Amino acid sequence: IALSNDLTLVTHNTREFGRINGLRYEDWE
Repeated sequence: IALSNDLTLVTHNTREFGRINGLRYEDWE
């Protein structure tokens, strides 16, 4: 959903989501 709507995903699982090209994510510690 975040990728298709050009949003930033907030997650602590950056290793998993970092593999997705074009996805913006931020680490939530």
